[in-house]
Amino acid sequence: MINDIIENFFKDSDFKVIELVRKGDKDNKILEIYIDRTENFSIDEIAAITRGINKEFDENYKENDIAKISVSSPGADKPYKYFWQMVKHKGRPMEVTLNDNTQVTGKLVELNPENETFELEVRDEKKKNLLRNIQYSFKDISEIKAKLLFK
Repeated sequence: MINDIIENFFKDSDFKVIELVRKGDKDNKILEIYIDRTENFSIDEIAAITRGINKEFDENYKENDIAKISVSSPGADKPYKYFWQMVKHKGRPMEVTLNDNTQVTGKLVELNPENETFELEVRDEKKKNLLRNIQYSFKDISEIKAKLLFK
C-alpha cells in the first residue's frame, strides 16, 4: 500500500524513487524516501514534495501508522543505482569498483546512455603524468559514486 502511494505520487514526475527506508519501532515509524533526477534540484522542491506526500498519505492512507516522512536526495556519498544518475556528475571525479573488485578512480568525461557506457579519465599506472580515457559498461561495475574532495 505504501509503495503504491509513493509510486502513484511520482508517476508523472521527472523524479524517480531511488530507495524507500522504513525505520523506527511500532510507536514511532519513520519513512525515508530518497529521490533523484537527471537535473539538479533545490531544497524548496524537496519541501514541496514532502508536503505533497504527507497530504497524499493523510487523504488516502487512513490507517497511516507513520509518524514522520522524510524526503531527500540520496546524498553525495551514496553509490549510484542507475546509469542516468551519473549524467549531472560529468566532469567530476568518481570512485568505481568493478565486478572483479578492481578499484578505479578518475574523472567522468563521457557518458553514452544508449548502451550505458561511460569513460573515465585516469592516470596511467606507470607514467603518472599521462592521462588516458578508459571506457566501462555500467553492467560491469558493482559500485560507482562521486569522489568527495576536501580542500
